[in-house]
Amino acid sequence: MSLKKYSQFFINLVIIGFTTLSYAQFGGGGSYTITPSSNSHVVGQTTVFTVSGPNILGAQNWSSSGGNVSTTTGLSTTVTWTSSGAALVSVTVADNMFNYHNVSLFVTVTQALNSGSITGAQTLCYGGNPGTLSNSASASGGSGSYSYQWQYSNNGSSGWSSIGGATSTSYNPPGGLTASRWYRRRVISGGVTKYTNSVKVTVYSNLVAGSI
Repeated sequence: MSLKKYSQFFINLVIIGFTTLSYAQFGGGGSYTITPSSNSHVVGQTTVFTVSGPNILGAQNWSSSGGNVSTTTGLSTTVTWTSSGAALVSVTVADNMFNYHNVSLFVTVTQALNSGSITGAQTLCYGGNPGTLSNSASASGGSGSYSYQWQYSNNGSSGWSSIGGATSTSYNPPGGLTASRWYRRRVISGGVTKYTNSVKVTVYSNLVAGSI
């Protein structure tokens, strides 16, 4: 029986020496799986998915309800996520007996995490009491659940240290500052970490009266 009577998919899968093929039978995913199965997928990012299992001869018809796939044939594809919510990634696998297996994976896609922003830059006398550093824009996107942590640095670019107990959207630094400090707010949502802008609390040098 000529190969011309069968789809191009079977022609691509035929092993050298075979001259005839039988029609494929459709079945469930069985022991075939798509990885990764995590839900850490974000709109705008890409994820590489791979199908695995016993006696795979080939795969085709990769698709995703929540994004665009880079290729529809082969054992892996890259999905670029375009919308948030529940998404289905699926592929059709052919085994070495030329049977089809429909394999699917449900995942969750979230909006990209936005850290929000803070305000409260100020200037103090030596040993002064800073005012509250406020939330000017709340965090958004991510999983919708946010964990905050305020941090400070002595130079504004490195050496950031977390401040114990400072886990709200705003923060009031303690009094008695004797040197300038920079502050920022960290937010974690759905396993993703982002940071706000930093604000500087400038502290003047200690005033020395001199002598007469």
